[in-house]
Amino acid sequence: MLLARAMATEPDILIADEPTANLDPDSAWDMMLLLTEIHRQGKTLIISSHARELVTVMRKRVITLVAGTVVADEKNAIYNQKAVDIFEERRVLRERNEKLLKNR
Repeated sequence: MLLARAMATEPDILIADEPTANLDPDSAWDMMLLLTEIHRQGKTLIISSHARELVTVMRKRVITLVAGTVVADEKNAIYNQKAVDIFEERRVLRERNEKLLKNR
């Protein structure tokens, strides 16, 4: 329903935050196919997802954020393990805190 409402305004960019959350696997796949068709029609899509399998199957550009910092930007990519690496997250947080302390 929300996707239809968003598309009714004919946006150039569509942002979908976890569009497959709480969907069964078949419905999640259908949603990704629908979003792919929207992209084929010339729309720019920004999709946030933790659905590893879908991200890996889609093989699109994947930008990985950890604690708000880009740690990877890959084309034709799979779900990046850095996104779930707690040690990587802690490193990014520590570096951010060190920068904040230096700038004070």
